[in-house]
Amino acid sequence: MKTQLFISSLFLLPIFSPLSVFATGASYVYAEMNPVSVNDNGEILCRTRFIQNGMGARWYDGIEYGLCIISNGKIIEYKTKVLDNRIIDDSSDRSDKGITGEEYMKLMAHWDWIYKTGLDFNNLSKQQKQICEQYGFKENNTEKFRIDKKMRFADFEEERNINLKQNKQRCQTRDKLN
Repeated sequence: MKTQLFISSLFLLPIFSPLSVFATGASYVYAEMNPVSVNDNGEILCRTRFIQNGMGARWYDGIEYGLCIISNGKIIEYKTKVLDNRIIDDSSDRSDKGITGEEYMKLMAHWDWIYKTGLDFNNLSKQQKQICEQYGFKENNTEKFRIDKKMRFADFEEERNINLKQNKQRCQTRDKLN
């Protein structure tokens, strides 16, 4: 009986031990838009950045960059670059397919710089050129529309006389133009 109790205790000990608890910190997702141009119809072209850290503080962020148009209550999204954190391999015997965490951080810094800038309308990518021609975006002109005011969510709804819980925003994702 004592042997059976001892063996049962050894089996249950790791389950209830504080050493078996594995905490990584909070996971998070950020969705950000940086307005770069407003066309004659009042539509807004933005750079987008979606940051996800599903592992909490224990890993690099996965990031998706893109463009979106805000038009008539809709958000139309175009993906431009995805930084997949699964390609990071910091092991000493890493394969040729992976990159180091330091190399990944350099890629993040490069794409974050692009996200924070406007468009170079004299040197647009094929995708950017199609979007700008289709919607009539011609220049980086958002500075004259910026308010740069932070406010609580409830205050925003009150000031704009809207209820975002009732009027949910819709997003259409397009990897390529139709």
